[in-house]
Amino acid sequence: MILRFIGYLLLTIIPIVLMIVEIVLSKQSNIFINISAIIMIIGILINMIDEINHILYNYFRSFFKGYIMTFFSVIFGTLIAYFIEKTTGMGIVTSAALSAIIGSFIFPTYSVAFYSGSFISLISPTLQYDFYHLLLASILTSAVFILTYGVYDGYGGKLGAKAFAGWFILSVIFKIDIYNNKVQTNISPLLIFIIAFLSSYIIYKIHGRYDNRTVLYSGIMSFIGSIIFSIIFKDNTSIILSKVLMAASFAGMSKTERVYNNYYQLFISFFVALLFSFTASNYVGAGGKLGALAFGCVIGTMGIIKAVAKIQYILKNKES
Repeated sequence: MILRFIGYLLLTIIPIVLMIVEIVLSKQSNIFINISAIIMIIGILINMIDEINHILYNYFRSFFKGYIMTFFSVIFGTLIAYFIEKTTGMGIVTSAALSAIIGSFIFPTYSVAFYSGSFISLISPTLQYDFYHLLLASILTSAVFILTYGVYDGYGGKLGAKAFAGWFILSVIFKIDIYNNKVQTNISPLLIFIIAFLSSYIIYKIHGRYDNRTVLYSGIMSFIGSIIFSIIFKDNTSIILSKVLMAASFAGMSKTERVYNNYYQLFISFFVALLFSFTASNYVGAGGKLGALAFGCVIGTMGIIKAVAKIQYILKNKES
């Protein structure tokens, strides 16, 4: 906004200065030309007011459509997922996935923010919290969402990281224990590995082809998967596997300009599955923990790949 205002002043002042110089320094004292220049200067000054109104109108309109709508989309996603779970008795992942599906149709432009909000409701059953904590976490996540516009764009898992950031800030402010909420499970690491691997890779392939509908497909896959798991498993296993499925799908929501090809995504999927297999039973309580882990795997893997490529480039140049 400041840079745009500077540009506005620059473009306005230039013709005014030009005409004033022409009037003052003109060797030919032509009253008609001077009056015409003065009239133009007056007209420019009048139009300055109209243009600044136009700039401010567009700024606040884009501000409302962008920041404000994003802010409330995150909160709506959280609340809808929360109320679906409380009123229907569905599991937390099923409710969040259904919320994402609803949001992709009702708020298609802000479906990503909506989905991130729904992830806030993925809270450990052992966590001591109330509705107001959930609401505050969604507000904090909205703020994080806006502050991180353009940061790590195109990297999968960022939605979960933002949701976890909201819960983390809340835990610091209100001293909520989100660290010692573990759920014991006997899930096979191989099963977690397979689910995380397939979820991450499938969504990556879908994201490459249907960029604007990734939230919808991730929500559908998580919704169907959570129902299947709840039928097969009758304990906490279904919840954990459902969360792994949804969070791993976040890792697949990477754009090709960030994760360049299928092989790199295979590496990412490997680390996502590997780390999930050892941390799935460790509920830190806060929503977004697994998504944040997925995000860490994405940027960590790509960081290593870039470093290796740079080393290879340096060695190649030395040899030549």
